[in-house]
Amino acid sequence: MTCNRTPIDSDGKHRGGEPVEVGSRVRMLAPWGEEEYVIVAPALADPHRGRISMVSPVGSALLGLRRGEDVGVHTPGGVHRLTILDVVPPTEPLIGVRVVMRS
Repeated sequence: MTCNRTPIDSDGKHRGGEPVEVGSRVRMLAPWGEEEYVIVAPALADPHRGRISMVSPVGSALLGLRRGEDVGVHTPGGVHRLTILDVVPPTEPLIGVRVVMRS
């Protein structure tokens, strides 16, 4: 498996907050404009409804980043620079995730 992101040096200003994780709502600036997505499990992905898979090139590149960080994402169309504008952590359990408790 190859990494699909390339760190981009930045001055570190306005960085912080919660890291992107599965279930996070992420607002980002891309070369084509501002976009907002929720990072979800592959079975729940629907980019046209604002849900991208955690294993997609963009979704996997965003995981672990925080507001203000930049990343170069390798996609079939080339490398695109994305800047994280805001991260809202998950507020409710992920749909489709089953927890099994054993005694």
